[in-house]
Amino acid sequence: MRRVIAMSLVTLGVTSSLSSLWFFDRYSAIRPTSPRPEYAQIIQENNKGHIFFVSKSDEEFIWHLQLAGIILAGIGGLLLKEKYPA
Repeated sequence: MRRVIAMSLVTLGVTSSLSSLWFFDRYSAIRPTSPRPEYAQIIQENNKGHIFFVSKSDEEFIWHLQLAGIILAGIGGLLLKEKYPA
């Protein structure tokens, strides 16, 4: 049971990290290329030279997905290592 939980955490963590990359790429395609204060899209991002602007909540969403992915994968890895030491 512990192995199933650990593998689930690792899978969820990797999925979360990869989805943050997808959201960042998607935002670069659909967000404006000049600041739009009326929509709070004033934070500048750069995707391989393509400048676009996002809101604070968009930036925090991507950041939290990345952080959650690292933490979940790390916890799952620690659970696996504890059960199956090298």
